[in-house]
Amino acid sequence: MAFIILIIALVLLPSTFAVTLSTFGVTSNSSAATGKTFDYIVVGAGLAGITVAARLAENPAITVLLVEAGADNRDDPRVYDIYTYGEAFGSDLDWNWPADQGRHIPG
Repeated sequence: MAFIILIIALVLLPSTFAVTLSTFGVTSNSSAATGKTFDYIVVGAGLAGITVAARLAENPAITVLLVEAGADNRDDPRVYDIYTYGEAFGSDLDWNWPADQGRHIPG
């Protein structure tokens, strides 16, 4: 199964006092995180996971590893285009996990 690793940090630029969010790495190669330590590891880059990771990374002294168990779909319009978002349901982007009593958990 493919997965994406996002290593997020916040960089403070003292000369302009501007805060910039920067990713140190986006990769599908798990060895990029091998042998490294992180203050926090967030599993799942859905709305909640990415928000938690971003908020943690607001502190420049903290390192955050964000792990997503899906493929890199950032270029797929079903992911980023609000008008094609509905096309993701029932597609390869929707894991459609089975739940109790024959129901499914989309996402």
